[in-house]
Amino acid sequence: MIPGTIFAIPLRLVSPAHGTSHVLLAMFFGEYSLASKASPKKKPYHHGNLKQALIEAANEVIAARGQSDFTLRELAKTLGVTHAATYHHFKDKDDLLATVAEQGYRALGEYLLEASQTGEQNPVMQMRRMGAAYVRFACENQAYFRVMFGQKFANINHYPAMKEAGEQTKALMENMVMSGQQAGIYSRSDARELIAISWSAVHGLALLTINGYFEELLEGKELEDYVMSITRHLFVGTGSEHAQVAVRESFKKT
Repeated sequence: MIPGTIFAIPLRLVSPAHGTSHVLLAMFFGEYSLASKASPKKKPYHHGNLKQALIEAANEVIAARGQSDFTLRELAKTLGVTHAATYHHFKDKDDLLATVAEQGYRALGEYLLEASQTGEQNPVMQMRRMGAAYVRFACENQAYFRVMFGQKFANINHYPAMKEAGEQTKALMENMVMSGQQAGIYSRSDARELIAISWSAVHGLALLTINGYFEELLEGKELEDYVMSITRHLFVGTGSEHAQVAVRESFKKT
């Protein structure tokens, strides 16, 4: 086998990194076989790690378009393989997207875990750092983020690996809130409500940020400072002291 390049670029005795997951290598490097000097014939391109290449190709399309409006045939053409080859790894497009989401949840979990273990170890600061990590993940991995939280699957139970990865990531946030309650930092309200408001606030901030909102708030700031500044309102509230007293009194009457 003589490795080389495509698009009418002369063959060179350079060995491309087979097994790489980088989509651009899949697009620009190929492998050719010369049956004889007289009649060179191209064999179908064989990708060293087609499964991961398809995942990354899907991520590139989603990041560029903001949605998953592609077909497996399109990805196969991009990678220089046959349409049939994609079915050796994914039964259909949803199967591919479920794997994208699974990888995304696991990566997000790593971001959150690292944030919770770095710096001052009290639940408020841990939660705020996790919020910053959540937004940073969304900014650095927009395709994963959009599939994880924007893709609709007919039945999530058909994708147990994705479901498990999502539940593990959610558990990190749940445990942080419950630890805060035990430390007396959070109220003794229903933990599920506290998780819902905390997650909703940070998730909404992440989504609006990657969609280009709040650029004036982000301008001139590091991403973590931007998020930390905003998320402090989850703990001190947005109302004045008078308003907070009024809210507490209203709760006593209900």
